[in-house]
Amino acid sequence: MQSIIYPRAGRIVLRKFSASGALSDNFVVNNGTVESIGANVNIATTELADGNSDFPMGVYDTGKSGQLVVTMSSFQPDLYAALMGSELETINEDTLWAADQEISVPESSPFVVKLDHAVKSGGTFILVDRESSPFVKVESSPAEGQFAVSGNEAEFNSANAGQIVFATYEWTASDVKKLAIPTIGSRPVMQAIVSTEATDDGEVNIYDANVVVDKCKATGDINQPTQKREPEGWSFTLQVLRPRPSYNPVYWKYALRSQ
Repeated sequence: MQSIIYPRAGRIVLRKFSASGALSDNFVVNNGTVESIGANVNIATTELADGNSDFPMGVYDTGKSGQLVVTMSSFQPDLYAALMGSELETINEDTLWAADQEISVPESSPFVVKLDHAVKSGGTFILVDRESSPFVKVESSPAEGQFAVSGNEAEFNSANAGQIVFATYEWTASDVKKLAIPTIGSRPVMQAIVSTEATDDGEVNIYDANVVVDKCKATGDINQPTQKREPEGWSFTLQVLRPRPSYNPVYWKYALRSQ
């Protein structure tokens, strides 16, 4: 086989093990856009000294370790849940919060503002001005320093015209995806499968390539992308574990693509 280069990052899927230790048909797929995948193999060594030389008698291998370092451009909650040993739950209806929604009270009548969401019936609603002084919630016909809410509308008194206020409230959402970090538990052991493309250094032949890690688990920090104006990716590291009996820890496979 000729020397090769990797012109693409490839894709990664995870396969879960059953309670018996056998591979299951439960896969973690549709994992988003990959920026890069790095397969690292580390070999630990030890030296035995030679008392008659500045150099050791020998350097001896004492162990191996490996990692898959995966950098993602997009965030996929299902993948994050699998790495954390959790599940992405679908809930028909759940309560969400709107935090510090900035509102400008109209300069002229009607002094009514549309909220981003319809307020939850009986839910919490907090409204303050720029000095964090609270407004008082009333059922209707608000006076100065008061407000009334109906559905997704907030009504104010003319005396508060032009003011900027901040609303924090509960609202009801449907078809909610919920991810929670377990209070107790460990991150699961899974099989990792990378599918990518390789080519020779002359870019004449193309190979379909796989990297298969028989058993691995997420290690170290697993941080979601930072929420900011300029989007950024995230990364995670899969630690290679001792494989199943009669299996190797990592396989690299190359198949020449027919032209």
